[in-house]
Amino acid sequence: RASCVSSAEEDAARIGRNGARAAETGSPRRYTRPGVSEEEIAEIRTCFEMMDTRDGTRAARGHVDPNDLMEAMNSLGIEWDRAQLYQTLAEVDHDNSGTIGLEEFINLTTALVTEKD
Repeated sequence: RASCVSSAEEDAARIGRNGARAAETGSPRRYTRPGVSEEEIAEIRTCFEMMDTRDGTRAARGHVDPNDLMEAMNSLGIEWDRAQLYQTLAEVDHDNSGTIGLEEFINLTTALVTEKD
């Protein structure tokens, strides 16, 4: 997995793959964060789905485990060691599942973007 940024062709393929699942589960929940556009939230959701499914190579689980999260952050240029990873996980894993769900991932990524600004 190179990064969470995809081309239009990849987006079309992803939408085609996930279209049936979206129809089965109904419309996806809308997330909003102050200062974050709907388009940015959509990009974050796409990134989460790519990590969750390992770019379509496994069924969606609805969460990202610590190894997937570390790999994704490293691919985005955020270099974490294991201690930083688990410290961050403890801060954002509000349901104490040991994994990151979509809402927790949105909270994490919007906080990281806010810190950089």
